Amino acid sequence: LDFYLRVLGCGLDPKVACNLMPDTDESFGRTGLIWATCGPNQFHLPRGEIGQSLPGHIGLRYRSLDNLKKRLELEIKDNNNNKCIESYEIVKDNDSNEIVII
Repeated sequence: LDFYLRVLGCGLDPKVACNLMPDTDESFGRTGLIWATCGPNQFHLPRGEIGQSLPGHIGLRYRSLDNLKKRLELEIKDNNNNKCIESYEIVKDNDSNEIVII
């Protein structure tokens, strides 16, 4: 969850009350899921200690990569053992747009 919220800059979907409920509350029938929003995109993430690994690639578009780059640098420099990533790479596409690969 830290990767999506802290690193990618996603936010919890405020329209989904279960995001704000304790893990034990089953009244909304969506137990075990957290909805994280990044612009018009949404990730439905399982709660728990084991991180989710998705096969393939996911593309997100940001107006500016400046804040994402700052968050990535902070994450890599983090001295605790809770790092979400070890490295990232910045490349350019054919139109010289920057692409961050994590």
